[in-house]
Amino acid sequence: MRAPQSRLLFWSPLVACVALVLACHKADPGASSGPEKTAPAAPPEHLPPPKSSHRTTDGGITLGNLNGQITVMERLVLAKDPQGLRRRQLIDLLAARAEFAGHIADLERAAELAEQLPNDAPTVAESYLARAAMRSALHRFDEALADLDEAERWGLPAFKTGSKRASILNARGQVEDALQAQLGVVAAGPDIHSLTTLGALLGELDRRDEALGAFRDALMGYEDTAPFPLAWLFFQQGKLWEREGNPALAMAHYKAALERAPSYAHAAAHLGRLSPPDRARAVIEPLLTTSDDPELDAVLADKLRESGDTAGADAHRARAAARYDELVARMPAAFADHAAQFWLDTGKDARKALDLARLNLAVRQTPKAYELALLAAIAAGDRNAACEIGTEGMKLARASSMFRGIAAGKCDAR
Repeated sequence: MRAPQSRLLFWSPLVACVALVLACHKADPGASSGPEKTAPAAPPEHLPPPKSSHRTTDGGITLGNLNGQITVMERLVLAKDPQGLRRRQLIDLLAARAEFAGHIADLERAAELAEQLPNDAPTVAESYLARAAMRSALHRFDEALADLDEAERWGLPAFKTGSKRASILNARGQVEDALQAQLGVVAAGPDIHSLTTLGALLGELDRRDEALGAFRDALMGYEDTAPFPLAWLFFQQGKLWEREGNPALAMAHYKAALERAPSYAHAAAHLGRLSPPDRARAVIEPLLTTSDDPELDAVLADKLRESGDTAGADAHRARAAARYDELVARMPAAFADHAAQFWLDTGKDARKALDLARLNLAVRQTPKAYELALLAAIAAGDRNAACEIGTEGMKLARASSMFRGIAAGKCDAR
């Protein structure tokens, strides 16, 4: 079964927030190159560059600095802040830590702060942009798009809202429209964030060579010492190669992302899923004390069961199950897809997976959402649901031939 789609391409307050993190790491004398890792057997031109080719600040130091900034900003937002500037800065910092340390609690805190911003500063366009980013993170896409329209009404140019608009459109399966929005952002000023997003969208459209070109331009144009933007770039490249069915290149890029940001839980989960059990444990276990993302426990449960450690697998499965139930109860739209995938695979509760997959479909009618729902319906033995979901999904222009074949077979069988 495929790994769940990572949330943070769609969250992407990352694109807005990295500039704040960058400011703390300009020309850091502690920037280190580290030893070059041994690359897996793969075409050299597609491998990530050695770490020594782009000197960056140590990822642990960067995360420590980010923690310190958040502590300071949490105190400052208690003071008078009529324009919401400090709160917007804190939201951006929390979003960065949510992405690069797997802190879902930071996402919730940032969303809470963002929800009130336009009420306190209704004429400040950036208030609506910040709220749009966090509403998008919670998969409240219609509300997020309305906020982007409002931000533009208060004077924010389209290229400032374009990346967030593109991420929302992509999350809803409107990838061509997302690409057009992102091209406008790149035209206004290409940088590592806009080009990485462009590369990810091109990869979604199976335009691999163009995607690799955008990733290459993003890397070649990056001259800073902050590690997080490079980690994000390598993570997006890893996802492209994973979709392409090339685990060696996917793993190489996930490892490169973790070299830059060792706390990067999303990269660790993807790498762990592709790794043998002993390697998966080495990658994932150190992050279990710092991340509250249940995907880490889910991956580890699968790998421990694969190695024959049933008791360990059951313990991590139970932790993941409890955490997914907790997150779905509070943020159902945001976690329905990952929770559905968990219950379909690790949790072995196909009916619960189907209910969550249907919830996910109500929010985003994408090929992946239909695929997840169809597989859950089949696993649950619900032929009527499988045929219904399959018939709807086949209307999508980007439905895969595999999906069409399975869906047609279920309707014929009925």
